[in-house]
Amino acid sequence: MSFRARRLARDIAAAQNASAALQLLRSADVDQIHVTACLHRMASLASISKPPTGGEVQEVLSYMEPEFFTAEMLAINSWSLAKLQKAETEHIEDLRQQLLQLAVERRSEFSARHLSNLLWSAAHCGQE
Repeated sequence: MSFRARRLARDIAAAQNASAALQLLRSADVDQIHVTACLHRMASLASISKPPTGGEVQEVLSYMEPEFFTAEMLAINSWSLAKLQKAETEHIEDLRQQLLQLAVERRSEFSARHLSNLLWSAAHCGQE
Protein backbone atom coordinates (compact mmCIF):
# COMPACT_ATOMS: atom_id res chain seq x y z
CA MET A 1 0.00 0.00 0.00
CA SER A 2 1.35 3.41 -0.94
CA PHE A 3 2.05 6.16 1.58
CA ARG A 4 -0.95 8.11 0.29
CA ALA A 5 -3.27 5.11 0.67
CA ARG A 6 -2.01 4.43 4.22
CA ARG A 7 -2.50 8.06 5.15
CA LEU A 8 -6.06 8.04 3.81
CA ALA A 9 -6.86 4.90 5.82
CA ARG A 10 -5.46 6.60 8.95
CA ASP A 11 -7.43 9.79 8.26
CA ILE A 12 -10.67 7.82 7.81
CA ALA A 13 -10.02 5.90 11.04
CA ALA A 14 -9.52 9.20 12.89
CA ALA A 15 -12.58 11.01 11.47
CA GLN A 16 -14.61 12.84 14.09
CA ASN A 17 -17.97 11.77 12.68
CA ALA A 18 -19.57 9.58 10.03
CA SER A 19 -19.97 12.45 7.57
CA ALA A 20 -16.26 13.29 7.76
CA ALA A 21 -15.28 9.65 7.21
CA LEU A 22 -17.61 9.41 4.24
CA GLN A 23 -16.30 12.66 2.74
CA LEU A 24 -12.76 11.25 2.86
CA LEU A 25 -13.95 8.06 1.20
CA ARG A 26 -15.64 10.02 -1.59
CA SER A 27 -12.51 12.05 -2.30
CA ALA A 28 -10.21 9.13 -3.01
CA ASP A 29 -9.38 6.31 -5.32
CA VAL A 30 -11.30 3.88 -3.18
CA ASP A 31 -10.05 0.42 -2.41
CA GLN A 32 -11.59 -2.11 -0.06
CA ILE A 33 -9.23 -1.19 2.78
CA HIS A 34 -10.67 2.33 2.77
CA VAL A 35 -14.24 1.05 2.59
CA THR A 36 -13.53 -1.24 5.54
CA ALA A 37 -11.92 1.62 7.49
CA CYS A 38 -14.92 3.88 6.84
CA LEU A 39 -17.53 1.33 7.87
CA HIS A 40 -15.51 0.43 10.98
CA ARG A 41 -15.19 4.10 11.94
CA MET A 42 -18.93 4.61 11.55
CA ALA A 43 -19.63 1.57 13.72
CA SER A 44 -17.15 2.72 16.36
CA LEU A 45 -18.64 6.21 16.47
CA ALA A 46 -22.21 4.91 16.66
CA SER A 47 -21.85 3.92 20.30
CA ILE A 48 -20.13 7.12 21.48
CA SER A 49 -21.73 9.86 19.41
CA LYS A 50 -24.44 10.42 16.87
CA PRO A 51 -24.85 7.23 14.82
CA PRO A 52 -24.56 7.46 11.04
CA THR A 53 -27.74 7.86 9.06
CA GLY A 54 -29.08 5.01 6.99
CA GLY A 55 -28.13 6.95 3.87
CA GLU A 56 -24.52 7.31 5.03
CA VAL A 57 -24.23 3.60 5.77
CA GLN A 58 -25.91 2.75 2.46
CA GLU A 59 -23.39 4.87 0.57
CA VAL A 60 -20.45 3.06 2.17
CA LEU A 61 -22.10 -0.28 1.39
CA SER A 62 -22.37 0.76 -2.26
CA TYR A 63 -18.55 0.81 -2.46
CA MET A 64 -18.17 -2.72 -1.08
CA GLU A 65 -16.86 -5.58 -3.17
CA PRO A 66 -16.79 -8.47 -0.66
CA GLU A 67 -15.18 -10.90 -3.10
CA PHE A 68 -11.97 -8.84 -2.76
CA PHE A 69 -11.95 -8.81 1.06
CA THR A 70 -9.17 -10.46 3.01
CA ALA A 71 -10.10 -12.60 6.02
CA GLU A 72 -9.39 -9.62 8.26
CA MET A 73 -11.67 -7.37 6.21
CA LEU A 74 -14.47 -9.95 6.35
CA ALA A 75 -14.18 -10.08 10.14
CA ILE A 76 -14.00 -6.30 10.57
CA ASN A 77 -16.92 -5.63 8.22
CA SER A 78 -19.05 -8.34 9.87
CA TRP A 79 -18.39 -6.74 13.27
CA SER A 80 -19.17 -3.28 11.88
CA LEU A 81 -22.43 -4.38 10.28
CA ALA A 82 -23.53 -6.02 13.53
CA LYS A 83 -22.81 -2.79 15.41
CA LEU A 84 -24.77 -0.83 12.80
CA GLN A 85 -27.70 -3.23 12.58
CA LYS A 86 -30.09 -0.56 13.87
CA ALA A 87 -29.23 1.81 11.03
CA GLU A 88 -32.18 2.16 8.73
CA THR A 89 -30.42 0.70 5.73
CA GLU A 90 -31.64 -1.59 3.02
CA HIS A 91 -29.61 -4.69 2.31
CA ILE A 92 -27.52 -4.52 5.51
CA GLU A 93 -28.71 -7.97 6.63
CA ASP A 94 -28.23 -9.45 3.15
CA LEU A 95 -24.67 -8.15 3.02
CA ARG A 96 -23.94 -9.39 6.54
CA GLN A 97 -25.17 -12.84 5.51
CA GLN A 98 -23.02 -12.72 2.37
CA LEU A 99 -19.94 -11.85 4.45
CA LEU A 100 -20.63 -14.70 6.87
CA GLN A 101 -21.05 -17.13 3.96
CA LEU A 102 -17.74 -15.99 2.46
CA ALA A 103 -16.14 -16.44 5.87
CA VAL A 104 -17.42 -20.01 6.12
CA GLU A 105 -16.05 -20.78 2.67
CA ARG A 106 -12.66 -19.29 3.55
CA ARG A 107 -12.50 -20.35 7.20
CA SER A 108 -8.97 -21.74 6.93
CA GLU A 109 -7.66 -18.18 6.34
CA PHE A 110 -8.95 -16.83 9.66
CA SER A 111 -6.96 -16.22 12.82
CA ALA A 112 -8.51 -16.76 16.25
CA ARG A 113 -9.17 -13.02 16.51
CA HIS A 114 -10.97 -12.93 13.17
CA LEU A 115 -13.11 -15.93 14.14
CA SER A 116 -13.91 -14.27 17.45
CA ASN A 117 -15.15 -11.13 15.64
CA LEU A 118 -17.26 -13.22 13.27
CA LEU A 119 -18.81 -15.26 16.08
CA TRP A 120 -19.59 -12.10 18.05
CA SER A 121 -21.20 -10.61 14.95
CA ALA A 122 -23.38 -13.65 14.40
CA ALA A 123 -24.35 -13.88 18.08
CA HIS A 124 -25.07 -10.15 18.32
CA CYS A 125 -27.52 -10.42 15.43
CA GLY A 126 -29.13 -13.64 16.65
CA GLN A 127 -27.63 -15.96 14.03
CA GLU A 128 -26.85 -19.61 14.61
